[in-house]
Amino acid sequence: MPGFAKPQDLTNNSTIIGEVSTIDDVANKVFYGFRYYKDTGKLILEILSGDDPVSLPKEDVINDLDYRQWIWTQKSLNFDWNNNNGHLLVEVR
Repeated sequence: MPGFAKPQDLTNNSTIIGEVSTIDDVANKVFYGFRYYKDTGKLILEILSGDDPVSLPKEDVINDLDYRQWIWTQKSLNFDWNNNNGHLLVEVR
């Protein structure tokens, strides 16, 4: 049964948050990347799979078009906003 993300849902080999050690770590996984445009206040979620290239920011240098956070996973993720507090909710399936 799907539910909202708990830390234990994201702590196995099916999900990688942040840095990647080897290309095998991300093989057969979908990339979810968040970009934040400070000029407009827009938060953009990009979902890439297959052979789409992913360009991550250099360590300690984040340009305006770089991803702010990213995750690779074999699980399906659904996103929604909490209308009460404005937090982004992530549903792990």
